[in-house]
Amino acid sequence: MIAVALSGGADSTAAAVLLHESGERIFGLTLLLDGDVPPPANVEAARALCRRLGVGHRVVDARGAFEQVKDYFCREYLSGRTPNPCVECNREIKFGLLLRLALSEGADALATGHYASRKTGLGRFFVSRAAETKSQEYFLAMLSQEALGRAVFPLANVPKKDALRIARRSGIADPGRLRSRDVCFASRRGYAGFVHRRTGVDARPGPIRDVRGVVLGYHRGVTHYTVGQRKGLGLARGSRTYVLSVDAGTNTVVVGDEAEWVHPGFFIHELNFMKAGSLDGPIAALARVRYRQEAQPAVVHPLRGGGAWVEFGGIVAPGQLAVFSDEDGDVLFAGVIERPGAFDPGA
Repeated sequence: MIAVALSGGADSTAAAVLLHESGERIFGLTLLLDGDVPPPANVEAARALCRRLGVGHRVVDARGAFEQVKDYFCREYLSGRTPNPCVECNREIKFGLLLRLALSEGADALATGHYASRKTGLGRFFVSRAAETKSQEYFLAMLSQEALGRAVFPLANVPKKDALRIARRSGIADPGRLRSRDVCFASRRGYAGFVHRRTGVDARPGPIRDVRGVVLGYHRGVTHYTVGQRKGLGLARGSRTYVLSVDAGTNTVVVGDEAEWVHPGFFIHELNFMKAGSLDGPIAALARVRYRQEAQPAVVHPLRGGGAWVEFGGIVAPGQLAVFSDEDGDVLFAGVIERPGAFDPGA
């Protein structure tokens, strides 16, 4: 028996239809996460799909548990870091709370509408890229071996355009109405506004400096900025300008050209191992330090005290996830970016 996480959108609808048509016994679970997430019309669409397929359906109120994801989001932004709430939600809510509930309801596994592939090798589970161009294994790279052992991704070999066609043949009207948002609980009204409303902390204006300390202008508050950001800086420097650091302690944003990013690499912590069961020495891999980024070559060096230093030639944002894969697109391991910096042989 497979439980299917149903949002009412096209992706999870297609996942359920594919499993049902293949002869699997399924039932649907719909998470209530926050306010209109998912919208009531989508909850009804998930319910209607299950009625049409002749399978059970349950709505799960996860709003209380989801508060931890929102708290994490605010905590990171207020400290000048860049959170990744989708990664946290997948680990703690979908493949945490929801998976445990599914197992307690008699399921053997939990299926989602993620575009990712799950593979096994050398006694380990790992995620890998899917057929869809915008593959989503990045967002699943912090799942535990226990969670992956119960995970099913029916859309691994299905491009999104085909998934939409599959969803439409379910007979549910307009299954594509739920569109993905970067941050489901905040993106409509802006991240900084959400942080202020939730915490009461005012966004204080402060200086925008160049790498030499010269004040170039003033920012609206550090919660409006993230390392690597180019748009919305309000500066006219005559060259492509990036946010190079965000210091919440001094309320300062530092900007510069890409060439002024002087760090040869970055440190990671909270390592989660997938295809690679451990990190016993330096390893070459392909690294993604943002979801919307092509993987770039990197060399990962383990540190004696835990974590690792990554030899990498690009701008990174503390708080974001770094995902390391091989040439086949299989995720080796992942970790949270702690800070940019140079390797200390004594670490």
